[in-house]
Amino acid sequence: MTWLWRRTSAIKPARAVALFLASVGLVAGSLAANPARSQEPSQRRPNILIVVSDDQRASDTMHIMAKTQRLLGGGGTRFSEFYATTPLCCPSRATLFTGRYAHNHFVQNNLLGRNLDQESTIQYYLHRAGYKTAMAGKFLNGWPVKFLKPPYFDRWATTHGGYFGKTFNINGVVRRVQDYSLDFLREQAVKNLRVFERSDSTPWFMYLAPAAPHSPYIAERKYVRSYVGEWTPSPAVTEEDRSDKPEYVQSSRQGVTRAGVIRTRQLRTLFSLDDMIAGVHRAMRDLGEAENTLVIFLSDNGQNWGEHGLNSKRVPYTSAIQVPFLMKWDGHVTPGATDDRLAAMVDVAPTVMNAVGLVPDPQIPFDGRSLLDPAGRARLLIEHWTQPDKSIPDFASTRTKTYQYIEYYDSSGALTESEYYDLAADPWQLVNLLGDEDPTNDPNPDLLTQLANQLRTDRQCTGSRCP
Repeated sequence: MTWLWRRTSAIKPARAVALFLASVGLVAGSLAANPARSQEPSQRRPNILIVVSDDQRASDTMHIMAKTQRLLGGGGTRFSEFYATTPLCCPSRATLFTGRYAHNHFVQNNLLGRNLDQESTIQYYLHRAGYKTAMAGKFLNGWPVKFLKPPYFDRWATTHGGYFGKTFNINGVVRRVQDYSLDFLREQAVKNLRVFERSDSTPWFMYLAPAAPHSPYIAERKYVRSYVGEWTPSPAVTEEDRSDKPEYVQSSRQGVTRAGVIRTRQLRTLFSLDDMIAGVHRAMRDLGEAENTLVIFLSDNGQNWGEHGLNSKRVPYTSAIQVPFLMKWDGHVTPGATDDRLAAMVDVAPTVMNAVGLVPDPQIPFDGRSLLDPAGRARLLIEHWTQPDKSIPDFASTRTKTYQYIEYYDSSGALTESEYYDLAADPWQLVNLLGDEDPTNDPNPDLLTQLANQLRTDRQCTGSRCP
């Protein structure tokens, strides 16, 4: 039986009955659309494992993680067109938990993690549905790790990130951990699995959020000199003329040499992330939990390695928004496949809820869609708000497989400038067709009007009206 959870005491009885019947109908329709995913009443709901790396771009990083590719890619499906809808840690993680764009969950910078409505999250729904829940690693920026547990997690080991000598809150006990943090997270995850195993009939949800490959990019001692492969900087890295781009891009001066150093240091931390994932998967297998576990691996946002002179995330370009995404669930997700649908952070929560047969409160609908269903989408919304350092302005963008349209806004919300990239002809985003002073290659004015109107609508979308 499928249940709808959320503040039922505040809903009138007639309304509660209507919502319950609606939820049953919605789930029945979802299962009918995806019969391979249907569960017999006697079958146990799947376990859920989500692993979120920190600042890992999609391009030129997964070759380091050979074990993860074999276990989750070979055993599951890789999504080649997966994007962070807000390329910044806290808003992106809030989107992962809620299945909502940041303009709907309101966590729009790294200082607002405590503002997230925790009763709109997958951990809330799963916990209320009887799941055992646990997390280890980074929860939300701005969360007071020493004083507050992460809501709706039965077990936790939270920290603010970093690699050595970090302070953790471990099930209410605050202490400094001298071990390499990814090794410690693996140990915590395995302990959680063993605790979960004591009540084998109860499914579990575990969220792991390691520091790698976020700055300060400190590799585990055994990997400090490991070879990470040769690097040929892309045309976006060696781009000389950036006069067609916004001022914040033109003024950035990330050189190729420094970008190469950051690349090497980031990649060396990923060897340990690969070990961590393999160790957790091995423990699941040994405990007989691997087959009935939906495993998702992704990153919260990307990272520039000198593309367009930039070394940051928080920008609308491919290197900052495109991230790895692997999904494995034996018997339900095609092994060894590549899915090229447009997919995004807003889709994680709907996918999890679809897998376990739950639906969200219809008053707080998902903006994304389940990746277990075959339907695709034509476009994505990317959005960003100015952070306290004010180095990058507000922007919003429409992204498709063939083009990207970007708008920037001032503090009053007025449009200041735009970019348009033909991704089929210019995958490196070298020529902004709206800023190159060549009117002969400008997009059709009617198309630009249509794009601006659509983006204006998308920036206010909710639920099924969202891209």
